[in-house]
Amino acid sequence: MDKEKIDLIDYLKSATLEDAVNIFHSSGRVRPLYGRNSVMLRTIGDNFNVDSYQRYYFDDFRRMKAMTEFAEFCDALKRFDILDDRERLLEVILEAGDILFQSRVLDLRHKENDQYRDARTKMNTAISYIRKELKKRGISMDTVVIISKIKYGIRSWRHLKGLAPKNKNLEKEFCLKRLSELQRT
Repeated sequence: MDKEKIDLIDYLKSATLEDAVNIFHSSGRVRPLYGRNSVMLRTIGDNFNVDSYQRYYFDDFRRMKAMTEFAEFCDALKRFDILDDRERLLEVILEAGDILFQSRVLDLRHKENDQYRDARTKMNTAISYIRKELKKRGISMDTVVIISKIKYGIRSWRHLKGLAPKNKNLEKEFCLKRLSELQRT
């Protein structure tokens, strides 16, 4: 194993979602709570309701139509229900983890916002739905937290190293390895 991977493994031992939020937002650039390019729009859409949620929004940063995190989670569930394999299980877990991460952003960066309580209520509704759907499929929310710490730990470590934060292949390698370990216990 190369020195860089050993360094990453050491970093991941103590990585938290809170650390990742603080590292990613250390430049001061934080998405607004509501409105264009906001945390809530990107995560669960405007006027969130579990039964009729917003699937797409326009992401000004990427200059394209994008799926909300909640829609990505629901689609991952559908694919998992069609074929229950490790890769689709990981996809469901990672999509749930993306919403948990945005929930931490909400708490750490927007608690003083006048609309925080409304946003927290909507986010809690989404997370409650996710928890229920995961439980139906025998997937633990604890597993989601563990795998999310790895994904966002890798991104924050890469950010600190001056690298592009996303490396999906590295994330998949580490997350699948840890998921296999969790499934054996």
